Amino acid sequence: MKEKVAIVIPIYKPSLTSFEQVALDKCVKVLGHYPIYFVAPKSLPLDEIVNIKTGSNIIRFPDYFFKGIAGYNRLMMSSCFYEAFTRYEHILIYQLDAYIFEDELLSWCDRDYDYVGAPWIPSQKYEQASFQLGLRVMNFLGDMVRIKTGAHNYYKVGNGGFSLRKVDTFLKITQLEEDHINYYLSKKGPRFHEDIFWGVDMSKRHKNFKVPKWEEALGFSFDVRPQLAYKYANHKLPFGCHGWHKQSHYLFWKKHILDYPKFRIQTIK
Repeated sequence: MKEKVAIVIPIYKPSLTSFEQVALDKCVKVLGHYPIYFVAPKSLPLDEIVNIKTGSNIIRFPDYFFKGIAGYNRLMMSSCFYEAFTRYEHILIYQLDAYIFEDELLSWCDRDYDYVGAPWIPSQKYEQASFQLGLRVMNFLGDMVRIKTGAHNYYKVGNGGFSLRKVDTFLKITQLEEDHINYYLSKKGPRFHEDIFWGVDMSKRHKNFKVPKWEEALGFSFDVRPQLAYKYANHKLPFGCHGWHKQSHYLFWKKHILDYPKFRIQTIK
């Protein structure tokens, strides 16, 4: 029988920023009773990161999987990645720009979705009837119109940096969708990131690929526009979040993350 879930933390460099250290410490504090795996390049020393508290489960992959966004996209759409975790039903991808609030992991596993991430929420103007109508028209006209207008991921689920994935489903799709994956890997830009592949394309191409509605996914994670997400979630914090260190999110998250670093090393907009 498979084990329920493991935490997977990708690592790219031998030391962490203050924000990344806060993210790792909180992960270990809240989710440390689950198996935690560090995924890292073969050549990367991890002596400064891995210790008794974090555990020492490390899975190495070729260095090219960690060369920028393109390499990471390739890793997250590679069958060899999911083959490494077939003893588990689910994996929680926990990039170190994520943050965890409470341990709700098993309850999300029990909902039996194939993929869960923070929904991509458009700007507040889409609350207006005219913009809602425009979005329905774009949906009717099809993918090309949505992509050209940047609306292809509006209200879709969701961001991959803090995401729950059903291992058997992901492994099967990486084997079935080789041509489509190669097409994605041949392209550049956010439209072809791995979480768009999983959250947008696969839910259309595979009708039995289960993702929650965006309203439910707000209980899992916030990413873009956290103030608006908080409003839509009836002023309740989610299980976790992604991108909390970004300068544009600072005013919101500093009110909710008590161990927010006192000084800013990064000024990501």
